[in-house]
Amino acid sequence: MGIAFASLLLLFGLAILPTMTHYADNLETSLVAEHQYTLKAPLELEGTAEEREQWSALERLQSVDGALLSAAQDADDELDDAADAAQAATDAVTSVPSAESLAAAKDALASVQDKKDALYARLDDLADALGCNRDEAIDLIDKASKIDTDNDDIHPVNTTDNGAGAIAQAEKYAIYQLQYDRGDGNGEETISVYGISADSRYWKDLNVGDGRVVFGGGLLDKFGWSEGQKVTLSDKYEGEHYSLEYAGKDCAWGSKSDMNIYMSIDDFNELFDNDAAYFNGYVSDEKLDLDARYFAGDTTPDDMRAVGDQFIGMMSKMIGMMVGLAVFIFLLFMYLLTKAVIDHSARSISYMKVFGYRDGEISHLYIRSITLCVAASLVLSLPVIIGSLTAIFRSMLLSYNGNIEIYVPTWSMAACVGIGFATYLVVALLHMRSIRRVSLAEALKVQE
Repeated sequence: MGIAFASLLLLFGLAILPTMTHYADNLETSLVAEHQYTLKAPLELEGTAEEREQWSALERLQSVDGALLSAAQDADDELDDAADAAQAATDAVTSVPSAESLAAAKDALASVQDKKDALYARLDDLADALGCNRDEAIDLIDKASKIDTDNDDIHPVNTTDNGAGAIAQAEKYAIYQLQYDRGDGNGEETISVYGISADSRYWKDLNVGDGRVVFGGGLLDKFGWSEGQKVTLSDKYEGEHYSLEYAGKDCAWGSKSDMNIYMSIDDFNELFDNDAAYFNGYVSDEKLDLDARYFAGDTTPDDMRAVGDQFIGMMSKMIGMMVGLAVFIFLLFMYLLTKAVIDHSARSISYMKVFGYRDGEISHLYIRSITLCVAASLVLSLPVIIGSLTAIFRSMLLSYNGNIEIYVPTWSMAACVGIGFATYLVVALLHMRSIRRVSLAEALKVQE
């Protein structure tokens, strides 16, 4: 038990860096493409040059104070009303000529000119804010007016043309975050739910569609969900609850660091009651130039590696301390345990000296049995230690997002046994000195 406890501390110190490195590798490889873009709202990459100009004009107009746009719109409406009134007055003069109708028509035309001057003044204010002249401002308004902004099915078109090749290899996806109650007061796990193409070129060998829900390997490893179990997830923003069923091992995908849930994008939009064409991200092996108005973030393998390296940096400072503490405890345990055997056998050792046994022979007789016991304990306790480390990690990380798989490479197990045995050899040398110091007089003492 003492050797197992000391080995547990030692193996923890030796395995912590490989575990963090393994976790960093999993994070890096969890990204299926060189770029994973998230958007604030759907943004179409495909579009004609005319459509890009229209959306570019709208975006530019929306960059200025809305009061200027409202004032220009109000002035345009007033001009239209004045023009209608002038037309009515002109028609009245034509049908019933009179001094009154002629005066009314004259006043109506004057009002049209006033409204026109007012509109030009508002357009000049707008042009100043845009940094252009009045004609350019009118052109922007004309282009933007061709967009049916009241149609919810229309998505904005990216104003930059990324090229046919880059657009063709980019793939839409949808993502939303839900919470899972860990239970026992351990808080909530944040889980990303992905909606992807059923025949995705990036999420390879991930079978989704027809209501099929696939769970990341990290979720199954951390929470141990069984086949057929229904998992209830909540939306902390909308207050909604969603029940998803884990159908079995065929519905698992990814490493033990994968904490996501996957389904087809059609099932995703149906689940969250979105428009059928909704999406909020792109995966792409090529860099895309996306409008800043809709761009939310770009995650790359380098970003994930940086997160993993941060973990490694934090843990690296602990490794030396953990190994040093484990070796000290190992030394202490070995010394106390084996010293108890030597002290208990002091009279027997004294008798053997009386009978003519040399110190080396006595040491060989006693140290050999202890050595075999230590060697067997070091090796046989490894499975128990690894199981204990796994349980400890799960307990430590249960109240935190994510799942770190304990990773114990062969070299660390060999190093644990080697360091443990080397530590024991130091203790054995000390005990050989203790055996030499047992006097012949010990055999003559009266035994109580």
